[in-house]
Amino acid sequence: MFVDGRELESGTEVEADVCIVGAGFAGIALAMELMDSKLSVALLESGGFQESPKHEALLEGTFDGPHKNKNYLHTSRSRYFGGTSAKWLGICRPLDPIDFEHRPWVADSGWPFDHRELVPYYDRAAPVLGIRPFKVYDRDGQLAPSNFLAGREITRFVPKVLYRKKPIVRFGDKYRKQLKNAENTTVYLHANVVELETTPDGASIQSAIAKNFADRQIRFKARHFVLAAGAFDIVRLLLTSNRHHAEGLGNAHDQVGRRYMDHTRLPQTGLVMQTEGRPRRWHSTGSASVPGGFSYVMFSPTLEAQRQLQMLNCGVRLMPLDDDTEQDIDPGTLARDVGGLARGLDQTVTSGADPMPRTKIRFTTKLYNEHIPLAHSRVRLDTERDALGQLRLVVEWRSNRQMDRSVERTLELLAMELGRTSRGRLRLALTDPLYGPPSFLGSHPMGMTCMHPDPKKGVVDAECKVHGLENLFIAGSSVFPTGGFVNPTHTIVALALRIGESLRRRLESVP
Repeated sequence: MFVDGRELESGTEVEADVCIVGAGFAGIALAMELMDSKLSVALLESGGFQESPKHEALLEGTFDGPHKNKNYLHTSRSRYFGGTSAKWLGICRPLDPIDFEHRPWVADSGWPFDHRELVPYYDRAAPVLGIRPFKVYDRDGQLAPSNFLAGREITRFVPKVLYRKKPIVRFGDKYRKQLKNAENTTVYLHANVVELETTPDGASIQSAIAKNFADRQIRFKARHFVLAAGAFDIVRLLLTSNRHHAEGLGNAHDQVGRRYMDHTRLPQTGLVMQTEGRPRRWHSTGSASVPGGFSYVMFSPTLEAQRQLQMLNCGVRLMPLDDDTEQDIDPGTLARDVGGLARGLDQTVTSGADPMPRTKIRFTTKLYNEHIPLAHSRVRLDTERDALGQLRLVVEWRSNRQMDRSVERTLELLAMELGRTSRGRLRLALTDPLYGPPSFLGSHPMGMTCMHPDPKKGVVDAECKVHGLENLFIAGSSVFPTGGFVNPTHTIVALALRIGESLRRRLESVP
């Protein structure tokens, strides 16, 4: 059933077993998981069924970082039923096993469980996302790409298959009818939660207060609460709910808002050149049809290479240029540009003794990079307020030299593999005014309420329950200790299903 919060009397109180704040990927997936349970569920959505200027204005804030993505706070979230699934590109893949590990060269890395804990939930999340399950893993954690025979002789990169659902699943459309007909679930639209009220002793949440533009205030009481409103809005709600916790909920050790991460995308990091007539096989850049969509491949350094060279996880795509846009490269210029990087390649480049055939730019490289969880990369409250009286956010995106160096090492390794296997040459374009990046953030905000067993180092425990609060959970990418390089959607839904299972165990066994 759907209820418009603007039509309720101000002061209305609603009771449920579970109150879910946010009807996007995580919130809707969780509600679907609980739909056949004995629990009553209240699913709260800030907006209505469509985007509106008033709700879009609530997304405004300040972005402080070298990327200067002008519309970042708008492109990374939405405030209407279905949430960010309305902007999602449909790309799915689980995180890699190494993304869950503690890596000595990556500060604050490591999840409180390994990848095997999420494998069954990844499989269960697949049909929710409208894709096939990702079931077959090899020792590197890559999906066995039966339809991709790319570069068998390449030893220090592995292909990673990403699936893209077509048509893209918009959760607000796909699950609207089921939620409308659910006997145990009520969806409240125009219910923007502005505060979580704790019990007098501060040990648990007793209600969530919601407001809307019709000047209505509604109080939702529940046995358990789950925040699924998106990473930024979860941080804002925790910090502003400070009536009994002056520093904000879950923030006794100043962890809320810290370790803000997003994937960095470098559209053109290098130019791959091959001599005329050389086979163009070491790539898989297009798509291959699979049931319900298509798939494509990125190449990642092997786990051994990442450990040996202390690299971050990343994915490289080789994007072919059309024949009419391929560019001739003078062999002498090529040798000079590659410079020291060419030491790992064959003598055709390094010595310059033999004439090199005319060469063409065949591909550009696109790189998707992991972000390090840095404590000083953070989100905090501003002093300005929005139309509902909530403090706006300041997003302080930070990187470091280690992240830059990891990009360089990835490209060095790629250059060596291309040369060693006689597949071509790589000309770095990191500083080329014609081909070099800008880099962009991927609109995948992660971290800020990180998962860690120690409340001094994180905000939620291994079950995604907020430290120090008995009945408050967080569902979404804000709990990620690290985020790998792939889109977070598949992991978001998997974690939401896991929380749903935990809530059923907790609540259905208690009268």
